[in-house]
Amino acid sequence: MYDVKAIPHMTEDSPLNPPGEKGKVRAEIANMLMAKVKSRKLTGMIVRSADFYGANKDKSFLIEVGYKNILKRKRPNWFMDAGKRHAFTYTPEAAKATTLLAHTEGTFN
Repeated sequence: MYDVKAIPHMTEDSPLNPPGEKGKVRAEIANMLMAKVKSRKLTGMIVRSADFYGANKDKSFLIEVGYKNILKRKRPNWFMDAGKRHAFTYTPEAAKATTLLAHTEGTFN
């Protein structure tokens, strides 16, 4: 749902300008939610992260194209520009961080 120019280094301030239909739906939902938060009709936040890998996530991009090939003593595949940054999120850490945010009053709105 982000602007294509923001993709090499996305932050919470990256502009929304979705190039596809799926991104347009995500952006519309995010905008609707945050409009309610800003008007104080809802208490909330949006927590986002990068591509997942980790515990019980054996179908992730990183595992499928990288790790499984390494286990087979094959070269890992990489379908992106290797010169660009790409972040991955370890699921147990994401769960802890999201739980911490949800239980910390000052993080909302």
